[in-house]
Amino acid sequence: MAHILNNPKYGEGHKVVLKDKLAVSADTQKEIMKYGYQPGKSIFVMTKRKQRPDIVIHLTDAKTHEYMIDEKKKCVLFYGSDSVFNATFNHFGKQGRSKTKETTTVKELISMCVFEQFMENGKTVDEDFAYDCLPRNLHEYYDEMYYESALKQLKALQLSFNKNFGSTKLRGYDYERQQDKLTKPMYKHANTLTKLLADNWNPGDVWMVKKGFKFDSILKSKTTAELNAQLKDAFKKKELIGISLKQVTTTAAREMTLNLDKAEDLNMDFGHKYAQITQTFNNCMVYTNSGFGARLGFKGGERVQTLSLEGRNEGAKSFAGAIDAKGYVAFVKEKYNYTLRNGNKVNLSMDESKALNEIKMIYSKYTPSKLSVKFKSLEEVLNAYKSADNNTKERFCNFASYLYSFLVLPDTPKKRKEHYTWCYFVSKKMTPAGGVYILISE
Repeated sequence: MAHILNNPKYGEGHKVVLKDKLAVSADTQKEIMKYGYQPGKSIFVMTKRKQRPDIVIHLTDAKTHEYMIDEKKKCVLFYGSDSVFNATFNHFGKQGRSKTKETTTVKELISMCVFEQFMENGKTVDEDFAYDCLPRNLHEYYDEMYYESALKQLKALQLSFNKNFGSTKLRGYDYERQQDKLTKPMYKHANTLTKLLADNWNPGDVWMVKKGFKFDSILKSKTTAELNAQLKDAFKKKELIGISLKQVTTTAAREMTLNLDKAEDLNMDFGHKYAQITQTFNNCMVYTNSGFGARLGFKGGERVQTLSLEGRNEGAKSFAGAIDAKGYVAFVKEKYNYTLRNGNKVNLSMDESKALNEIKMIYSKYTPSKLSVKFKSLEEVLNAYKSADNNTKERFCNFASYLYSFLVLPDTPKKRKEHYTWCYFVSKKMTPAGGVYILISE
């Protein structure tokens, strides 16, 4: 929705785009499209300079109008009412060229705006209001879907509030994004105690802080358990509420409160199902009989030597979540007294023999078909290694180390359950070290 007609907020140079689905009559659609304009694609720049138009389009018989410049620099004079302009145009943002950091900021700011206005003022804001909540330098990253997602998130949040607090609306809060002024000291303290990255301790994107709330008890906590107990207490008292947000493209959003009670004991079969080792040793999926697994892979350019881990549910379109890298290294060291190789400190003269022995142990434990569809035998793996350049060999040394930690070190059913349970909960941010939060997703 774009209430742009004679609106002083949207003046010279403001960009709009035709809606994907034009909520106008069939005749009006034909009028628009006969000039080659395409729904969801054609962009116009508003101008307040009166000039002779190259094209005149009557959206309705109304005399109110707006001058716009199309992508071919032609001046188009649109006539129509406010409602028909609203049904025809959206504010334009450079979604296709947007940066992840900026689009994430925009999504969270819009959701925060929608939540705050409803909770504090009982107001369901329209799209223009949400758009205007953004700083001007972020307008170009705006997308209508972020607003629509925020409305669905709000409904799920109300449901969560009703379950947790017995009310769908809470008032008297300051709102901020993760690690802004109010919550930054808390996250810094949590990192000191838990050694986890911010999102792995608590992925709350938006925080509701009761006006006048003091963080003293949280910041004075001496252990991870005490820290999370204080956060739970503040949550139950409706004083401090973290909300993790996933964009919602489905009909409705879902809500879940995590880390409020003791983590569940997973009744899942973590026996090895199969793995997918690639021919370039760039990544590997390791799946268990439960359908849960992990992706071991290098992100970035070909020279990147640092391996990352992500939880994955078989057949899912997206990853379950990142598995904390430092936490996993510490977990493996504690449980198996094994030091994982990672990063660019590989020394082939020392690490090559270790890595080759580890891959041999993996292939001695599992049949080749359970490890890769690309490599039919251990010999093929070794030949691929021999013919690789030094950079790939160095990556292989790290790759083999992590694969060994998943497929060989947990050598009993009990150890496998413990290993994959840890990965499962960490990927879903449900670790014993994790703080309570509400998750809103599709």
